[in-house]
Amino acid sequence: MSAPEHIDPDTTAGGGGPATRGRERATGAWSPTVTRIAPHRAGAPEPERAGVANGAASLADPASRTPSLKSRAIKGTLIWGVAYVFMQVLRLGGNVWLAALLAPWTFGLVAIARAIQQGLTMFTELGIRPALIQSARSDDDFVNTAWTLGLIRGGAIWLCASALAYPMALFYARDELVTLVPLLSLTAVLAGMQSTRSVTMNRELREGPRAAMEVGTAALSRAVMIAWAYASPTPWALVAGTIAGSLATVLISHTLLPGEINRIRLEKAAMRAIMKFGTWIFVGTMIAFLGQQLDKVMLGKLDGLNMLGVYTMALALCAIPREVLGTIAVKILYPVMAEMAREAPRHYARRVARIRSMILPLGMACILGVVFASPWFFTLLYRESYHDAAWIAPLACAGVWVAILNASTNKALLALGKTRALAVAGLIRVVVTAAACLAGYDLLGVAGFVLGVAAGALGEHASNLFTLSRCGLNLAWRDTLATLVLAALAMSGWFSFDTLAAVLPGTDAMFASLANTPSQALGWSTLLELALPDARGPILALVEQAPAVLASLVFQAAITLAVLIPSARQVLPMLRKARKA
Repeated sequence: MSAPEHIDPDTTAGGGGPATRGRERATGAWSPTVTRIAPHRAGAPEPERAGVANGAASLADPASRTPSLKSRAIKGTLIWGVAYVFMQVLRLGGNVWLAALLAPWTFGLVAIARAIQQGLTMFTELGIRPALIQSARSDDDFVNTAWTLGLIRGGAIWLCASALAYPMALFYARDELVTLVPLLSLTAVLAGMQSTRSVTMNRELREGPRAAMEVGTAALSRAVMIAWAYASPTPWALVAGTIAGSLATVLISHTLLPGEINRIRLEKAAMRAIMKFGTWIFVGTMIAFLGQQLDKVMLGKLDGLNMLGVYTMALALCAIPREVLGTIAVKILYPVMAEMAREAPRHYARRVARIRSMILPLGMACILGVVFASPWFFTLLYRESYHDAAWIAPLACAGVWVAILNASTNKALLALGKTRALAVAGLIRVVVTAAACLAGYDLLGVAGFVLGVAAGALGEHASNLFTLSRCGLNLAWRDTLATLVLAALAMSGWFSFDTLAAVLPGTDAMFASLANTPSQALGWSTLLELALPDARGPILALVEQAPAVLASLVFQAAITLAVLIPSARQVLPMLRKARKA
């Protein structure tokens, strides 16, 4: 029987044996970062806590002791939670502003160009970033090799996008794509130029500077888009803002983030390790592109650029829950799960289940918020040409919820190295999405198309659940129960307005007179018309039904807050402990 495993102090990052390690301690250059697992001596305890993994030296010197994995994860989650609020305010506020300046077809056209660029990005995914986080190696040769491969990949993406621009312009009969696609694909080149300092900080869960960088570049990107749209309301406004944000990210990552300077380097051993890890990630992301971008490519051809632009606006709102949980999964959960899989594999399944029990209520609350708010949001703040998004967004939340479930299961499998299973799941999603979207569009039009996207995501999730069950992690019954609860709450909140409008009659005349007679003297209606000219009519209609509106909003808010209680009961004690630590 093989001995259990533990972290050998003589095989951690920094290299060398005890004598070398002693010299490094004396100079202050030694870092206790764990990078390798080796068999331990008989009788040594298993390191189930992250603090043990920091090495004997950090235990001997409390001043050099690094924070525990739990405290780092909690702090990182809080940082990204705050950052994400700012980013979504910028995003949604910018979208409302841009929608007032640009026609729907401009968003549809840029969505096609972005789908091509993102597709090529995913088709050439080598797993460089996950490899830097998951690998036991963190030396300069490995990191610089990964950065050099990223440079080569970015250039290849731009060349391929430029070659595809003319055929895509013919396919969609839009000459603008000939120049739009190559320019937008410059972001791939800029992404390859970004410093690996950001990835290193993500591996160590030092999230503050990274979050500040993303918020700042998002603000710059939106500012450029809006300024350009004022001067010239064309698709180039969206492209210019995107490129400006990517360029700022490159400059900040190389100048303001702490860390080593990247240099061009191609080490054979590092290349083999990255390619071996990324083989099935490469296949999986090729397939994932079709699953994630197929809806936009198909809808743009089936229903035209105007509907694609409206659909894109709806996704911008209903994708918030997916991006909230996706951000947590990529930036926090994956590094945490990878460290748990390396250091305490025996308890991996139990800890993953516990983590999901804390984050899924957050996802449910976000979904409910979008379902309840989207009709008001698009009716009040957008021009009439975008009003179809008011019903598309709640319907699209079905697929978004499944994507939220997938966000954590994908990272759980990736931390275990199950990249082949992820590729198979992605292939299932592509096949189901294509078939379901075509069938749904024939039967129900755009509504059936949106439900087809959800069916494809469900096929992927079912495959992931099957693979996890074979690894000893059974989540199917938990996800089924959570889905049924979410559906019941969403339906009750969705129909609450009509019900309450029937229960609370008799005050329409009072609010109508408030909206039409005395208030005119105060001039608020005139100010409203100047500020939001397309919203005046819908707002006056809501004022006339104010009792039902307010009661419905209170009821919906109560439902949304109630689903956060299970998560809060687990997270708040952890926050108090982390604060004391």
